[in-house]
Amino acid sequence: MLSDKHKNKAISLYVCGVEIIFCVTGDSGTNLMSATEDSNDYMISVNIDQSSQ
Repeated sequence: MLSDKHKNKAISLYVCGVEIIFCVTGDSGTNLMSATEDSNDYMISVNIDQSSQ
């Protein structure tokens, strides 16, 4: 399991006004997706199709 540091960083970016995060990482994208869902914001990811998750 990945640490929550990526999720916490994404949440802090959204709180500061960032509207979209472009994620170019492997498995840490899962935590970023969780933060995006929690904050009802947007992210763009590469490498893995996570649209069904």
